[in-house]
Amino acid sequence: MKINFFLFLIAVVFSCSNSTVVNDGKWEIVKGKGIDPANKLFYFLSFPQKGYGLMFGSSYSDESLLKKVFTDFNAIYYFSNDGGLNWVEKGLGKGKFSSYATKNNYVLLCKELKREGVKMDSTVIYYSNNYGGTFRECASFIDFFIRNIFVRSESEMYVIGKQSKVNYWMIKGSFDGGKTWNDIGNLENDLQSPIIIDHDILYLTRSKNKNLIKKISLISGALSEVQLPSQISNSYFVTSYANNLFVVGSSEGNISIFKLIGNHFIEFSKLRSVDKFLVHMEIRHNSIYLILGERNSIGVTYSLYSKGLNLSSWDMTPIPSSNFNPFAFSESAIWGYSLDGQFYKKNLFPIASGSHP
Repeated sequence: MKINFFLFLIAVVFSCSNSTVVNDGKWEIVKGKGIDPANKLFYFLSFPQKGYGLMFGSSYSDESLLKKVFTDFNAIYYFSNDGGLNWVEKGLGKGKFSSYATKNNYVLLCKELKREGVKMDSTVIYYSNNYGGTFRECASFIDFFIRNIFVRSESEMYVIGKQSKVNYWMIKGSFDGGKTWNDIGNLENDLQSPIIIDHDILYLTRSKNKNLIKKISLISGALSEVQLPSQISNSYFVTSYANNLFVVGSSEGNISIFKLIGNHFIEFSKLRSVDKFLVHMEIRHNSIYLILGERNSIGVTYSLYSKGLNLSSWDMTPIPSSNFNPFAFSESAIWGYSLDGQFYKKNLFPIASGSHP
């Protein structure tokens, strides 16, 4: 009788757990309690600080789905304050989220309005100072779609957006929490991977068959550029880590990572990637992480590649779901949403540095 009670107790403990270990302990399935996946699409996932999680998306009514009225979006998000185990659904009216940014306890969120009587590219910006627990409207634009937003402080923020009848992007800045905005400069239509470093925005672009990284000053609007190595056929992401600038691109079946030294790039690392495409690059904890996808007869399979900054060899871990979107890196793990209200999570431990070339 004691054995039966012990087995029953174990069953109760495991049935109440939000986390199940799979794939030889490399991945966990985290059952996001409180997430209702019915009639919902999710676009962004974020863990602004330890213990806090946000997932932004849209919901539709059954009637909208039946009538295929896909512009009738309801902007919703899920909030967690216990590390992603329990989530609370919250709404921000009609519309669809287009971008977001976090810094410390600040969260900025852009919502594109798409409903009758409102121009397609109208945008509302929401602000939170409690990790996304609550939001308030801080700015709005008419005929201006925002693709990127950046936050430096409670009062200083920047957006990259476009009006409906122009073929270039515009940078606007606010220094009073979104009450007023100044035009800073214009950017090419072919714009990739913009990031903010200090008071500059850096981005990738292509001009006259050359791949370039450009920098625009948020103070003066001055523009400068550096040409990427000629062997890069496609550039994808630019990122900054420990005061160093890295660019990842592809060429002849390889994914190559370049590091900026002065005004020149040197090849920092290379990964053979025939039949694979790059989804994301992340650098943290003195390690590089790449998410690669590969198309096959059943859809797409994803893999996580990682290596120490000073190591030459890559470790590869298959991602156990073909639905790994949206995904995000938290302070110590990578998370990916996999439908049905659950996530795949893998803890990231610092990869030991070595003396390898």
